[in-house]
Amino acid sequence: MIIKLIKRFTYKCLNCNTSIGFSIPQINEPEKMDGLLKCVSDLRCPKCKSNLNVGASDALAAIKEYNDVALQLNHYMENNVELES
Repeated sequence: MIIKLIKRFTYKCLNCNTSIGFSIPQINEPEKMDGLLKCVSDLRCPKCKSNLNVGASDALAAIKEYNDVALQLNHYMENNVELES
């Protein structure tokens, strides 16, 4: 069993339904992740200029946490640990 990482997410403006997509950097690219975190913390809708930073920042933080845990679990499974659901 391999836990898949989230590689991309799309955030939608609730005011005008404009979608903004982001690629998630690899775990070995902390500079890129820092840049994405900064970008999202200042995010505004390109169409209606609504402030999107809170929801998008929360989503990105959850994705980063999920990917970190998934990588850790994948490492354990490579070392003879079995998971069942």
